[in-house]
Amino acid sequence: MEKENILPSKDGYIDTKGMEERIKEKDKQKAEEFENYLQAMSEKEEKQRQELQELFYKAILSDKEDAEKKKEKELEQAKEQANKELDEKYEGKGVKSETTKKKDAAYRNLLGNL
Repeated sequence: MEKENILPSKDGYIDTKGMEERIKEKDKQKAEEFENYLQAMSEKEEKQRQELQELFYKAILSDKEDAEKKKEKELEQAKEQANKELDEKYEGKGVKSETTKKKDAAYRNLLGNL
């Protein structure tokens, strides 16, 4: 029984040039696979970064809107308080406020209907 030659050869010599070509081809294939893997990872990380950026933007926008609402509410409360204080101050001097004028008109209307 003859021993089978595992390595390709010509005239009993090992085909080193063919081996080098196969190694280069495998190295090239592995390099391409690795490059594709890095590209996929880069795209995935970019997508995650964009999603996080959108979430941060929404959070900042929400905080800003909440602050604006709070400001408007506090401003309205301050206006009401200032009007109330002015009305009280001048009602003591005999100047009727809009609220007092409305109440007086309602009482006159009520008494007029009796």
